[in-house]
Amino acid sequence: MKPRDGGQIQATTESEIWEEAYQNVRRSMGRRKQLLGFFDWIGEEKTVLDLGTGDGLDIQALEEMGHKRFIGFDISHNLLQDSPHKGVVGDAHKIPFRDGSIDIVLANSVIHHFDFPRMASEIVRVLKPGGLFCYLEQRPTLARSILDWFTMQKWVGTIIPYLKHRRIALSEEIEDYTGGLENYPRIARKLLELGMDLEREKKTLLGVLAQWRKKPKVPGGFSQFNPD
Repeated sequence: MKPRDGGQIQATTESEIWEEAYQNVRRSMGRRKQLLGFFDWIGEEKTVLDLGTGDGLDIQALEEMGHKRFIGFDISHNLLQDSPHKGVVGDAHKIPFRDGSIDIVLANSVIHHFDFPRMASEIVRVLKPGGLFCYLEQRPTLARSILDWFTMQKWVGTIIPYLKHRRIALSEEIEDYTGGLENYPRIARKLLELGMDLEREKKTLLGVLAQWRKKPKVPGGFSQFNPD
């Protein structure tokens, strides 16, 4: 990156331009805390693996909400460098942690980037019995369709800088998550297949939040089976 006038850092490569736009789009700490507050484990002495942590905003929000134990995980080394917390560089299709070593896996708006069956298998593998997988993901609604349409109009970005940054940061993602509601049953089926139970779910104007629990093992080494 090169300094802008005034001493700021200016993005020069395609990846740096995207990362700068990403950081400008997802900065609302208040909204982030509001969404994360849906989950009922905030503040517990549990280790959270934050998949797709980026520059660590979710970890910062959780820390301000009283949570203390985190591991940031992202494929982007540059974004991790901007995080105030140490992180691990890696691919969610092959998470470099031991089986049954993580209490909670958090995925905020990252599922649509991956081959979910592979990602889900890795998440369930690293979770402890009784551990939680919590995610926030976009879904197509009328409100999101309108927002996405305006986002993709370059002329709008000349008037509203936020939408210019959003277009750069999310142009490929918008195509990825267009079928979000159609994909959601597939996500749920895979998690059920892997021995997870849905505990909480909330659909918002633009997305969905869900909390799934890995079935705890019972004596004899088998997982609990819930016929419902």
